[in-house]
Amino acid sequence: MKKRLKTTIAYIWKEIGRLKKLESQKHVVPILYYHSVSSEPTHGQHRVTDTNFEDQVRFLTSNYTVMPFSQFIENLRNQGKMTKCAVVTFDDGYRDNYQYAYPILKKYSCPAAIFIATGFIEKTVTLIEDEEILEPMTWKEINEMNMNGLISFGAHGHTHRILSQISRYEVEEEIKTSKNMIEENLGKSINIFAYPNGQPSDFNQEIINVLKNNGFIAACSTVWGSTHSYENAFAIRRIMVERSDSIDIFKLKLMGAYDFLCYVSWIKFVLHRMMKVKGNIIHRIKT
Repeated sequence: MKKRLKTTIAYIWKEIGRLKKLESQKHVVPILYYHSVSSEPTHGQHRVTDTNFEDQVRFLTSNYTVMPFSQFIENLRNQGKMTKCAVVTFDDGYRDNYQYAYPILKKYSCPAAIFIATGFIEKTVTLIEDEEILEPMTWKEINEMNMNGLISFGAHGHTHRILSQISRYEVEEEIKTSKNMIEENLGKSINIFAYPNGQPSDFNQEIINVLKNNGFIAACSTVWGSTHSYENAFAIRRIMVERSDSIDIFKLKLMGAYDFLCYVSWIKFVLHRMMKVKGNIIHRIKT
């Protein structure tokens, strides 16, 4: 019922979007984000089957110009018009990204950016995806993909902790450690980041300042949306691809038909802040 409601709203939103001929639409670029690609069907919404993933990549490369994340940021900075462009990203660094996604990306010459949690790669941290414990990629596999040139890498923190919930010192350690470890293993500098969890309450201006001070030029959130501006380069919106997405739903997502979910995220954020303020007031009254 919930999924059917989302789809209905998506069709309505798509029609509204057709009526909005705004100049800002030159920066309409769907940035897809995945977590895991599986060889067999699973119950987890974040685990896309390799069959579905290939269907999606085939459609994407046949109908869009899929650009590297770095090129997207460069075009954004230079105010370049991006017509029918898209970007593919992955979060965390699961081994199935190498096993199943990478061969498909190579087959269709589709560039992608993978944001890795270095503690997960080092096996000092365990990540659970849809109640499943998945293996991380190895540095050897990461280097192989990096040498190919099709896949770029960014930081996703070291231990995958939500940055807004830890101290400033810990934030700096998370960011510096992940950046340094990736650069040491790849032998090249990296300057893109993806916030763990990535919702509006998970990052703030102080965290953005730490990223800028450490040489990052952009950061991805998981806030839904396909419209972008260089002023918001440290809060890049993305579109989540789920296991249950049919190719028709996938096409709607690419068209921005689900962008209304951005407002849902911000409403949740505002309500969360209001409840937090209310809780603080009640605490002060009691004390």
